[in-house]
Amino acid sequence: MTLVSAFRELNERLGALAQGLDNLLWAVVQGQPETTSGHALADRHDAVTNDLIGLVKEAQSAAQTGYKALLGPINVRIARRSLLICQERHNTFLVYFHSELLGLEGIDALNDMAYEQDDEWFQWVQGVRDALSPCISLFNSVSRALLSCWRDLTEHLSGAALAQMSLTGVPWFMTQPTTESQKPSRGPKTTANNVDSHTIDNRSRSQRATETEVDNDTDTDRTCSH
Repeated sequence: MTLVSAFRELNERLGALAQGLDNLLWAVVQGQPETTSGHALADRHDAVTNDLIGLVKEAQSAAQTGYKALLGPINVRIARRSLLICQERHNTFLVYFHSELLGLEGIDALNDMAYEQDDEWFQWVQGVRDALSPCISLFNSVSRALLSCWRDLTEHLSGAALAQMSLTGVPWFMTQPTTESQKPSRGPKTTANNVDSHTIDNRSRSQRATETEVDNDTDTDRTCSH
């Protein structure tokens, strides 16, 4: 599978998951008994499902951007950034989906509602379960599609790096521009003025030492003559 095909597959799998969540939302909202005033668990499933649909839509938008970046002149940077956004939304979806709907608390709440409420709410629970079950396999299909995208993207980047090194003889990372912070420090720069001033200062010290020695010798001679 090529990188373009992998992104196309990802978009298709995300679309299927979005459709599955729409079916779940219909079961949660439209399947409620008309003779009752609602239930807290139904309201909770309504809110959670809408949040999940929002996450999938964001992932779809990122996946479509990545796919378009691979058509015509390939822009791998946009494709990689789009895939990262898609993966982040997918990870958030995973945690939220399992904790709110598929966790023990969520399953127990549905079971309690099925046996404690009347027959109409029992049918609602059955409808929610039937709509929720396909979402699990649809989510797993998105996970596999994401893995294929990452694998093909890695292979594409590795192939581009090897091709460049075979043509130039220089590894890819050595062709990147060096920023000022990465440049090695060279210490203070030596100029002609610095050299001259340093030499003059040394000469002045030497001259003062010579004058001091002469003065000392003169004083000694005067003492000996007396």
